[in-house]
Amino acid sequence: MLSPRFPYIVTLLFFLISCENQPLTYNDSDLSLSVDTVSFDVIESTTYQVPPLMGGSRYLYLGKDSGYSFDYNFIRASKFSNSQYFISSGNTISQFHDYVDSSIVIDSVKLSLNFVNDSIDSNSLFYLRYFPNVADSVFSRNNTNYLNYNSNYSDIISYGNIINDTTSSRLVFKIDSSYFSAFIDTNLSDFNNVFAIGIQNAENDFYKFYSANNGQATVSNLSVHFKHTVNDTLTIDTLSTHNIIDDLTVLTPPSLEDSDTLNLSISLAKGLKSLITVDTKSWQLPKGSIFRKAELVLNSIEQDSSNSVIVNSYLIADPNLPKGFKKYEKENFIYDLSNGSTAILSSGMLKLNHRSALTKSLSESNSIHNFNLQPNIDVDPFKTLQFFNNENVEFYPKLRITYVTP
Repeated sequence: MLSPRFPYIVTLLFFLISCENQPLTYNDSDLSLSVDTVSFDVIESTTYQVPPLMGGSRYLYLGKDSGYSFDYNFIRASKFSNSQYFISSGNTISQFHDYVDSSIVIDSVKLSLNFVNDSIDSNSLFYLRYFPNVADSVFSRNNTNYLNYNSNYSDIISYGNIINDTTSSRLVFKIDSSYFSAFIDTNLSDFNNVFAIGIQNAENDFYKFYSANNGQATVSNLSVHFKHTVNDTLTIDTLSTHNIIDDLTVLTPPSLEDSDTLNLSISLAKGLKSLITVDTKSWQLPKGSIFRKAELVLNSIEQDSSNSVIVNSYLIADPNLPKGFKKYEKENFIYDLSNGSTAILSSGMLKLNHRSALTKSLSESNSIHNFNLQPNIDVDPFKTLQFFNNENVEFYPKLRITYVTP
Protein backbone atom coordinates (compact mmCIF):
# COMPACT_ATOMS: atom_id res chain seq x y z
CA MET A 1 0.00 0.00 0.00
CA LEU A 2 1.38 3.43 -0.95
CA SER A 3 2.08 5.92 1.79
CA PRO A 4 -0.29 8.93 1.84
CA ARG A 5 2.87 11.11 1.66
CA PHE A 6 3.89 9.62 -1.71
CA PRO A 7 2.17 12.27 -3.93
CA TYR A 8 3.95 15.05 -1.99
CA ILE A 9 7.33 13.35 -2.40
CA VAL A 10 6.79 12.99 -6.16
CA THR A 11 5.76 16.64 -6.41
CA LEU A 12 8.88 17.77 -4.46
CA LEU A 13 11.19 15.69 -6.67
CA PHE A 14 9.58 17.12 -9.79
CA PHE A 15 10.07 20.66 -8.43
CA LEU A 16 13.76 20.07 -7.64
CA ILE A 17 14.41 18.57 -11.07
CA SER A 18 12.69 21.53 -12.71
CA CYS A 19 14.84 23.96 -10.70
CA GLU A 20 17.99 22.14 -11.76
CA ASN A 21 17.07 22.37 -15.44
CA GLN A 22 15.84 25.97 -15.18
CA PRO A 23 17.62 27.70 -12.26
CA LEU A 24 15.94 30.58 -10.52
CA THR A 25 17.36 33.99 -11.43
CA TYR A 26 17.40 37.35 -9.67
CA ASN A 27 17.02 40.75 -11.23
CA ASP A 28 20.11 42.71 -10.10
CA SER A 29 18.21 45.97 -10.52
CA ASP A 30 16.88 45.34 -7.04
CA LEU A 31 20.37 44.95 -5.54
CA SER A 32 21.82 48.00 -3.76
CA LEU A 33 25.09 48.06 -5.75
CA SER A 34 26.50 50.89 -7.84
CA VAL A 35 29.45 51.09 -10.21
CA ASP A 36 31.53 54.26 -9.98
CA THR A 37 34.55 55.51 -11.94
CA VAL A 38 37.23 58.01 -10.99
CA SER A 39 40.13 59.19 -13.19
CA PHE A 40 43.56 60.57 -12.35
CA ASP A 41 45.95 62.26 -14.74
CA VAL A 42 49.53 61.14 -15.20
CA ILE A 43 51.67 63.89 -13.68
CA GLU A 44 55.06 62.78 -15.05
CA SER A 45 56.23 60.50 -17.83
CA THR A 46 59.51 59.85 -19.59
CA THR A 47 61.52 57.31 -21.58
CA TYR A 48 64.81 55.69 -20.61
CA GLN A 49 67.26 53.39 -22.35
CA VAL A 50 69.16 50.32 -21.17
CA PRO A 51 71.35 47.89 -23.15
CA PRO A 52 68.95 45.67 -25.11
CA LEU A 53 68.41 42.09 -23.96
CA MET A 54 67.34 39.56 -26.59
CA GLY A 55 67.44 36.39 -24.49
CA GLY A 56 63.80 35.42 -24.93
CA SER A 57 63.55 36.05 -28.66
CA ARG A 58 62.51 33.27 -31.05
CA TYR A 59 65.31 34.25 -33.42
CA LEU A 60 69.04 34.90 -33.54
CA TYR A 61 70.64 37.55 -35.75
CA LEU A 62 74.04 38.28 -37.29
CA GLY A 63 75.26 41.13 -39.48
CA LYS A 64 74.17 44.73 -39.87
CA ASP A 65 70.80 46.25 -40.69
CA SER A 66 69.10 49.65 -40.22
CA GLY A 67 71.83 50.90 -37.90
CA TYR A 68 71.85 47.76 -35.75
CA SER A 69 75.04 45.74 -35.39
CA PHE A 70 74.46 42.09 -34.50
CA ASP A 71 77.85 41.23 -33.09
CA TYR A 72 77.68 37.70 -31.68
CA ASN A 73 75.42 34.76 -31.09
CA PHE A 74 76.19 32.90 -27.88
CA ILE A 75 74.81 29.36 -27.87
CA ARG A 76 74.94 26.64 -25.22
CA ALA A 77 74.78 22.95 -26.14
CA SER A 78 73.17 20.39 -23.88
CA LYS A 79 75.64 17.98 -22.30
CA PHE A 80 73.01 15.26 -22.69
CA SER A 81 72.60 13.52 -26.04
CA ASN A 82 69.21 13.22 -27.70
CA SER A 83 69.39 9.43 -27.51
CA GLN A 84 71.47 6.86 -25.65
CA TYR A 85 74.10 4.76 -27.39
CA PHE A 86 75.13 1.47 -25.80
CA ILE A 87 78.78 0.47 -26.23
CA SER A 88 80.61 -2.84 -25.93
CA SER A 89 82.15 -2.05 -22.54
CA GLY A 90 78.67 -2.09 -21.05
CA ASN A 91 78.61 1.68 -20.63
CA THR A 92 76.17 4.09 -22.22
CA ILE A 93 76.88 7.32 -24.08
CA SER A 94 74.28 9.79 -22.87
CA GLN A 95 76.37 12.88 -22.04
CA PHE A 96 79.69 14.51 -22.94
CA HIS A 97 81.79 12.75 -20.28
CA ASP A 98 80.71 9.35 -21.63
CA TYR A 99 82.78 9.84 -24.79
CA VAL A 100 85.88 9.25 -22.65
CA ASP A 101 86.02 5.49 -23.21
CA SER A 102 88.73 3.22 -24.60
CA SER A 103 86.37 1.90 -27.28
CA ILE A 104 85.46 5.41 -28.55
CA VAL A 105 87.46 7.62 -30.92
CA ILE A 106 85.94 11.00 -31.83
CA ASP A 107 86.42 11.82 -35.50
CA SER A 108 84.83 15.25 -35.70
CA VAL A 109 82.22 17.55 -34.26
CA LYS A 110 79.74 19.66 -36.24
CA LEU A 111 77.69 22.61 -35.07
CA SER A 112 74.61 23.30 -37.19
CA LEU A 113 72.35 26.37 -37.04
CA ASN A 114 69.07 26.66 -38.95
CA PHE A 115 68.42 29.76 -41.05
CA VAL A 116 64.89 31.14 -41.11
CA ASN A 117 65.02 31.70 -44.89
CA ASP A 118 64.89 28.64 -47.14
CA SER A 119 67.72 29.71 -49.43
CA ILE A 120 70.79 31.73 -48.48
CA ASP A 121 73.28 33.35 -50.87
CA SER A 122 76.09 35.05 -48.99
CA ASN A 123 79.56 36.48 -49.40
CA SER A 124 79.92 36.94 -45.65
CA LEU A 125 82.30 34.85 -43.59
CA PHE A 126 80.93 33.18 -40.46
CA TYR A 127 83.38 32.13 -37.76
CA LEU A 128 83.29 30.12 -34.54
CA ARG A 129 84.98 30.52 -31.16
CA TYR A 130 84.56 28.77 -27.81
CA PHE A 131 85.46 29.40 -24.16
CA PRO A 132 88.10 26.88 -23.00
CA ASN A 133 89.24 29.06 -20.08
CA VAL A 134 85.83 29.80 -18.61
CA ALA A 135 84.67 27.04 -16.29
CA ASP A 136 81.12 28.14 -15.54
CA SER A 137 78.32 30.06 -17.24
CA VAL A 138 79.42 32.41 -20.03
CA PHE A 139 76.19 34.33 -20.60
CA SER A 140 72.80 35.02 -19.11
CA ARG A 141 69.74 35.71 -21.22
CA ASN A 142 68.50 38.16 -18.56
CA ASN A 143 71.73 40.11 -18.20
CA THR A 144 74.28 39.71 -21.03
CA ASN A 145 74.47 42.62 -23.48
CA TYR A 146 76.91 44.48 -25.71
CA LEU A 147 78.43 46.35 -22.75
CA ASN A 148 79.20 43.38 -20.49
CA TYR A 149 79.50 40.23 -22.63
CA ASN A 150 82.31 37.77 -21.88
CA SER A 151 85.14 38.22 -24.40
CA ASN A 152 87.42 35.59 -22.87
CA TYR A 153 86.94 33.39 -25.92
CA SER A 154 89.42 31.45 -28.01
CA ASP A 155 90.85 32.30 -31.39
CA ILE A 156 88.71 31.31 -34.36
CA ILE A 157 88.45 27.51 -34.48
CA SER A 158 86.28 27.10 -37.58
CA TYR A 159 84.65 28.89 -40.49
CA GLY A 160 81.08 28.06 -41.45
CA ASN A 161 79.64 26.61 -44.63
CA ILE A 162 76.12 27.34 -45.84
CA ILE A 163 74.19 24.25 -46.92
CA ASN A 164 71.01 24.85 -48.92
CA ASP A 165 68.57 21.93 -49.05
CA THR A 166 65.29 21.84 -50.94
CA THR A 167 63.28 23.18 -48.01
CA SER A 168 65.82 24.65 -45.59
CA SER A 169 69.26 26.19 -45.16
CA ARG A 170 71.84 25.54 -42.47
CA LEU A 171 75.08 27.11 -41.30
CA VAL A 172 77.50 24.28 -40.44
CA PHE A 173 80.83 24.50 -38.61
CA LYS A 174 83.24 21.56 -38.66
CA ILE A 175 85.10 21.43 -35.36
CA ASP A 176 88.35 19.54 -34.88
CA SER A 177 88.08 16.98 -32.09
CA SER A 178 91.02 18.57 -30.25
CA TYR A 179 88.85 21.59 -29.44
CA PHE A 180 86.22 19.31 -27.98
CA SER A 181 88.47 18.05 -25.17
CA ALA A 182 87.23 20.62 -22.64
CA PHE A 183 83.63 19.57 -23.27
CA ILE A 184 84.30 15.92 -22.38
CA ASP A 185 86.99 16.42 -19.72
CA THR A 186 85.84 14.42 -16.68
CA ASN A 187 87.78 16.78 -14.40
CA LEU A 188 85.47 19.63 -15.42
CA SER A 189 82.16 18.77 -13.83
CA ASP A 190 80.34 21.91 -14.96
CA PHE A 191 81.95 23.14 -18.18
CA ASN A 192 80.15 25.99 -19.97
CA ASN A 193 79.50 24.14 -23.30
CA VAL A 194 79.22 27.52 -25.05
CA PHE A 195 80.21 28.72 -28.52
CA ALA A 196 80.37 32.26 -29.90
CA ILE A 197 79.42 32.79 -33.55
CA GLY A 198 80.45 35.96 -35.35
CA ILE A 199 80.59 37.31 -38.88
CA GLN A 200 83.04 39.13 -41.13
CA ASN A 201 82.41 41.15 -44.31
CA ALA A 202 78.82 41.88 -43.32
CA GLU A 203 78.54 45.60 -44.00
CA ASN A 204 75.26 45.17 -45.87
CA ASP A 205 74.28 41.64 -44.88
CA PHE A 206 71.78 40.54 -42.26
CA TYR A 207 71.00 36.94 -41.29
CA LYS A 208 68.25 35.43 -39.20
CA PHE A 209 68.39 32.03 -37.46
CA TYR A 210 65.96 30.06 -35.36
CA SER A 211 66.57 30.27 -31.63
CA ALA A 212 66.10 27.38 -29.22
CA ASN A 213 63.12 29.40 -27.96
CA ASN A 214 61.27 28.69 -31.20
CA GLY A 215 60.72 25.01 -30.32
CA GLN A 216 62.02 21.53 -31.08
CA ALA A 217 61.04 21.53 -34.76
CA THR A 218 63.69 24.12 -35.67
CA VAL A 219 66.26 23.64 -32.89
CA SER A 220 69.95 23.70 -33.83
CA ASN A 221 72.33 21.01 -32.63
CA LEU A 222 75.86 19.78 -32.06
CA SER A 223 76.65 16.40 -33.63
CA VAL A 224 79.53 14.24 -32.40
CA HIS A 225 80.85 11.78 -34.99
CA PHE A 226 82.82 8.87 -33.52
CA LYS A 227 84.12 5.35 -34.11
CA HIS A 228 83.04 2.59 -31.74
CA THR A 229 85.37 -0.42 -31.65
CA VAL A 230 83.21 -3.39 -30.75
CA ASN A 231 85.96 -6.01 -31.11
CA ASP A 232 89.07 -6.73 -33.18
CA THR A 233 87.05 -7.20 -36.36
CA LEU A 234 84.15 -4.78 -35.95
CA THR A 235 84.23 -0.97 -35.84
CA ILE A 236 81.07 1.12 -36.15
CA ASP A 237 80.98 4.71 -37.42
CA THR A 238 78.09 6.57 -35.80
CA LEU A 239 77.10 9.86 -34.19
CA SER A 240 75.16 11.40 -31.33
CA THR A 241 73.44 14.78 -31.35
CA HIS A 242 73.11 17.37 -28.59
CA ASN A 243 70.48 20.09 -28.93
CA ILE A 244 71.14 23.77 -28.36
CA ILE A 245 69.29 24.59 -25.14
CA ASP A 246 70.08 28.27 -24.62
CA ASP A 247 71.13 31.11 -26.90
CA LEU A 248 71.37 34.87 -27.15
CA THR A 249 72.12 37.54 -29.75
CA VAL A 250 74.41 40.33 -28.58
CA LEU A 251 73.55 43.50 -30.51
CA THR A 252 74.60 47.13 -30.49
CA PRO A 253 71.59 49.44 -31.00
CA PRO A 254 71.53 52.36 -33.45
CA SER A 255 71.58 56.02 -32.52
CA LEU A 256 68.23 57.23 -31.23
CA GLU A 257 65.94 59.58 -33.13
CA ASP A 258 64.34 62.66 -31.56
CA SER A 259 60.95 60.95 -31.53
CA ASP A 260 62.40 58.12 -29.42
CA THR A 261 63.16 60.48 -26.54
CA LEU A 262 60.42 63.11 -26.87
CA ASN A 263 57.53 60.62 -26.70
CA LEU A 264 56.85 57.63 -24.48
CA SER A 265 58.77 55.00 -26.44
CA ILE A 266 59.37 51.29 -25.94
CA SER A 267 61.50 49.01 -28.09
CA LEU A 268 63.10 45.65 -27.38
CA ALA A 269 66.09 45.97 -29.73
CA LYS A 270 66.76 49.62 -28.84
CA GLY A 271 66.40 48.94 -25.12
CA LEU A 272 63.74 51.64 -24.73
CA LYS A 273 61.32 51.59 -21.80
CA SER A 274 59.04 54.22 -20.29
CA LEU A 275 58.06 55.43 -16.84
CA ILE A 276 54.74 56.88 -15.70
CA THR A 277 53.80 58.57 -12.42
CA VAL A 278 50.21 58.91 -11.20
CA ASP A 279 49.07 60.96 -8.19
CA THR A 280 45.83 59.72 -6.62
CA LYS A 281 46.15 62.45 -3.96
CA SER A 282 44.04 61.66 -0.88
CA TRP A 283 41.61 59.35 -2.67
CA GLN A 284 40.88 56.04 -1.00
CA LEU A 285 38.63 53.20 -2.06
CA PRO A 286 35.32 53.75 -0.23
CA LYS A 287 34.73 51.41 2.67
CA GLY A 288 33.16 48.14 1.60
CA SER A 289 33.88 48.81 -2.09
CA ILE A 290 35.71 46.44 -4.42
CA PHE A 291 38.07 47.29 -7.28
CA ARG A 292 36.67 46.22 -10.61
CA LYS A 293 39.40 47.71 -12.81
CA ALA A 294 42.30 50.12 -12.47
CA GLU A 295 43.30 50.83 -16.05
CA LEU A 296 46.36 52.76 -17.09
CA VAL A 297 45.20 54.16 -20.44
CA LEU A 298 47.63 55.31 -23.14
CA ASN A 299 47.10 56.43 -26.73
CA SER A 300 49.43 55.35 -29.50
CA ILE A 301 50.87 58.01 -31.80
CA GLU A 302 50.83 55.66 -34.78
CA GLN A 303 47.64 53.70 -35.35
CA ASP A 304 48.24 49.94 -35.39
CA SER A 305 45.37 47.72 -36.52
CA SER A 306 47.23 44.42 -36.23
CA ASN A 307 46.18 43.73 -32.61
CA SER A 308 49.45 41.85 -32.19
CA VAL A 309 51.42 44.34 -30.11
CA ILE A 310 51.77 43.22 -26.49
CA VAL A 311 52.99 45.53 -23.74
CA ASN A 312 53.98 44.69 -20.16
CA SER A 313 53.77 47.06 -17.22
CA TYR A 314 54.94 46.75 -13.61
CA LEU A 315 54.65 48.70 -10.41
CA ILE A 316 57.98 50.28 -9.39
CA ALA A 317 58.88 50.88 -5.77
CA ASP A 318 61.65 53.42 -6.46
CA PRO A 319 60.24 56.94 -5.87
CA ASN A 320 63.18 58.71 -7.54
CA LEU A 321 62.40 58.67 -11.24
CA PRO A 322 64.26 60.79 -13.81
CA LYS A 323 62.60 64.01 -14.93
CA GLY A 324 63.61 63.53 -18.55
CA PHE A 325 65.18 61.01 -20.91
CA LYS A 326 67.96 59.01 -19.26
CA LYS A 327 70.41 56.39 -20.49
CA TYR A 328 71.62 53.67 -18.12
CA GLU A 329 74.33 51.03 -18.49
CA LYS A 330 72.09 48.53 -16.71
CA GLU A 331 68.50 48.33 -15.52
CA ASN A 332 68.11 50.96 -12.81
CA PHE A 333 64.67 50.07 -11.47
CA ILE A 334 63.22 47.14 -9.55
CA TYR A 335 59.93 45.81 -10.87
CA ASP A 336 57.28 44.30 -8.67
CA LEU A 337 56.89 41.21 -10.87
CA SER A 338 54.01 39.91 -8.76
CA ASN A 339 52.01 43.04 -9.58
CA GLY A 340 52.24 43.43 -13.32
CA SER A 341 49.83 43.78 -16.19
CA THR A 342 49.88 42.77 -19.85
CA ALA A 343 47.68 44.20 -22.58
CA ILE A 344 47.30 44.20 -26.36
CA LEU A 345 47.33 47.48 -28.24
CA SER A 346 43.88 47.74 -29.82
CA SER A 347 42.62 50.51 -32.12
CA GLY A 348 45.48 52.74 -31.06
CA MET A 349 44.69 52.45 -27.35
CA LEU A 350 46.46 50.52 -24.60
CA LYS A 351 44.58 49.61 -21.41
CA LEU A 352 46.70 48.03 -18.68
CA ASN A 353 44.65 46.77 -15.74
CA HIS A 354 46.69 47.46 -12.59
CA ARG A 355 44.01 46.47 -10.10
CA SER A 356 46.38 44.25 -8.09
CA ALA A 357 49.23 46.78 -8.12
CA LEU A 358 47.04 49.70 -7.11
CA THR A 359 45.38 47.69 -4.34
CA LYS A 360 48.82 47.03 -2.88
CA SER A 361 50.07 50.58 -3.34
CA LEU A 362 46.98 52.17 -1.76
CA SER A 363 47.08 49.70 1.13
CA GLU A 364 50.56 51.06 1.91
CA SER A 365 49.09 54.59 2.10
CA ASN A 366 50.82 55.72 -1.08
CA SER A 367 49.42 58.52 -3.20
CA ILE A 368 52.24 58.49 -5.79
CA HIS A 369 52.28 55.37 -7.98
CA ASN A 370 55.08 54.68 -10.48
CA PHE A 371 54.73 52.26 -13.38
CA ASN A 372 57.10 50.89 -15.98
CA LEU A 373 56.20 50.18 -19.63
CA GLN A 374 58.16 47.71 -21.75
CA PRO A 375 57.54 45.53 -24.80
CA ASN A 376 56.69 41.88 -24.40
CA ILE A 377 59.40 39.50 -25.59
CA ASP A 378 57.08 38.12 -28.31
CA VAL A 379 56.69 41.40 -30.23
CA ASP A 380 58.74 42.47 -33.24
CA PRO A 381 62.01 43.46 -31.51
CA PHE A 382 62.77 46.14 -34.11
CA LYS A 383 59.43 47.93 -33.84
CA THR A 384 59.39 51.09 -31.74
CA LEU A 385 56.04 51.81 -30.09
CA GLN A 386 55.37 55.43 -29.22
CA PHE A 387 52.63 56.86 -27.01
CA PHE A 388 51.53 60.40 -26.16
CA ASN A 389 53.01 61.64 -22.90
CA ASN A 390 51.45 63.78 -20.17
CA GLU A 391 52.23 67.01 -22.04
CA ASN A 392 49.73 66.26 -24.80
CA VAL A 393 46.53 68.23 -24.11
CA GLU A 394 44.19 65.77 -25.83
CA PHE A 395 45.63 62.26 -25.69
CA TYR A 396 47.53 62.39 -22.41
CA PRO A 397 47.70 59.11 -20.41
CA LYS A 398 45.50 58.61 -17.37
CA LEU A 399 44.59 56.13 -14.67
CA ARG A 400 40.90 55.18 -14.69
CA ILE A 401 39.58 53.31 -11.65
CA THR A 402 36.25 51.48 -11.71
CA TYR A 403 34.87 50.11 -8.44
CA VAL A 404 31.68 48.58 -7.07
CA THR A 405 30.04 50.17 -4.03
CA PRO A 406 27.32 48.52 -1.92
